[in-house]
Formats: sequence, C-alpha cells, structure tokens
Amino acid sequence: MLVQDLLEAIDGVALLIDRGLVVRQVGWRNWNSFWVKNGGGAGPASVVGNAVIDFFTEGEVRDTYNKLFCEVFARKRRSIQVDYRCDSPTLRRSMRLAVTPVDTGEEVQYLLYQSTILSVEQRPAIPLFDAPAVGSSQPAILKICSICAKVQWPPGNSGPEAEWLEPQEYYRRGGGDVALLSHGFCFPCYQALEAEQN
Repeated sequence: MLVQDLLEAIDGVALLIDRGLVVRQVGWRNWNSFWVKNGGGAGPASVVGNAVIDFFTEGEVRDTYNKLFCEVFARKRRSIQVDYRCDSPTLRRSMRLAVTPVDTGEEVQYLLYQSTILSVEQRPAIPLFDAPAVGSSQPAILKICSICAKVQWPPGNSGPEAEWLEPQEYYRRGGGDVALLSHGFCFPCYQALEAEQN
C-alpha cells in the first residue's frame, strides 16, 4: 500500500511533512473539499513543496507551532494534539489538530499532520471573524486566541490587566466590526499547549 493511499483514507486534512517542515504529500480528496468549502479560489491551492508553518499566522502562533513540530521531530514530545476553534462569521467550528511522528527507525523523518472538524454550529453572524488579519507586530490591533477564539480586551492591551472575552461579550462592551485582527494565545490556552504531552 502506498503512502498516498493512506493519506486519502485518513479523516480530515492529512499532510506528510518532512524534517524541514515542508509538505511532501497531501490527502487530496479532503484537501480539495476543505479548499472549496472555505472559499478557495479558482482551483485548489497546491501546498506541496511549501513549509507548513507558513500557513500559521506569523509571530507568536507560527513560532510556537514551529517549536512544537521540531520537538516532535527531536522526540522531546511524542505528539501534539490541540482542540481549537476555527470560526467563520456564521459558523462556530470546533476542530482538532494532531501531529504525530511517522516512525521509521531511530530518527523521525516525517510527521503526519491531521486537521479534523469535530463539530459545526450555525449561529447569528459575528462580522468580527471576517475582519482582515495582519501580522502580530502592530500594537493597536485586536488579538484573537488561535485556540479558544476569545478576544483580548481592551484592544491593543497585552498587559496583565487584559481580559479575554467571548466575541459576544466583546460586542456588549462596545467593540466594533471594523478591526484589524491578529492571532495569538490567551494565557490559559498557551499554558495548556506548552504542557500538552501525549
């Protein structure tokens, strides 16, 4: 049986990643379906030959996942499993990311990256989730936790007095739809991610 056959049989989006964190193979059936359902352009984006880490928001999120993937390659972690939210304006999506080594001997040569949808709920539109995203280096932007989808309050405040709110509470406190978004981690999610050892 070929690796490609296995990737096609796996639930969700499945990628085979090499030691340079470059995508080498993709389960195309589910990738193409994901691409279309999430508003992809004229045809499926080819991810093969690109660094998987480039698909994460730059800054804190990308740096953290880069470190985690490298720890799995170095056998400092057995695997990574993160339950997270990936909301759209009208959908609340709970998802799971699992990254496991493909064990072929002493040195791990590949990781299996699998992203699956756990649940999807329709809800009244939250326009905030359609706001343009930017890098994390601009201080006066609205930060959303990339795991739990809570919003940092007040916007631009990363100090210890900052709160992390559900989007609905953000609106109740006067938050607006016009915002530049950045993704990061609230403190509890970051702690759980650092401590997570399967």
